[in-house]
Amino acid sequence: MSQSLIIESQYFPPISSISAISKVDQVYIEAHETYQKRSFRNRCYLIGPNGINHASVPLRKGKHQQLPISEVLISYDTPWHKNFLKLCTSHYGRSPYFDYVFPVIRNLLEKEYESLFELNEAVLEWILDFLEIEAQLLHTTAYQKKYDEPTINLRAVTTVKNFHTYALPPYQQVFLERHGFISNVSILDLLFCMGKESVYYF
Repeated sequence: MSQSLIIESQYFPPISSISAISKVDQVYIEAHETYQKRSFRNRCYLIGPNGINHASVPLRKGKHQQLPISEVLISYDTPWHKNFLKLCTSHYGRSPYFDYVFPVIRNLLEKEYESLFELNEAVLEWILDFLEIEAQLLHTTAYQKKYDEPTINLRAVTTVKNFHTYALPPYQQVFLERHGFISNVSILDLLFCMGKESVYYF
């Protein structure tokens, strides 16, 4: 029996999200929820010289939490995408696969997507393609509070408050000697450090 999961739209998701996706046949992105602030919908966590920090995608002014996720628009009033690329360079410029991964991320973010949902989907599509994960990406057609097996409901399971509590196997991080291993940050951390070999980590 094929297995599927449902998950919220995420910006460069935590490693645990991609690990879960790699184990199923179909992935449903929740397209009919209302936006939730302070979540992985528009932020990710990276590891730098001073430890863990987050990078966010700024949104156009308004009450986003009342909007459907598909209608939340990105703000380019500040060059946040360029700042994000500088952050990646300062954090991962010495990583083994920086020269391989960074140009693709730069090309992705320079497209200036209008909606957050569209950006996140493009990011996820690239991650799955890069890692040769064959899970089919789909959208939900309506909001459904509960899902029965074999669909795995991962919406809001990993949050900005608990992501670091996931005990994942250690790998060689850029600042490992300085901070020790930090678990379950953005998939970007793993990709910069392990490249395509990341798929064997899950």
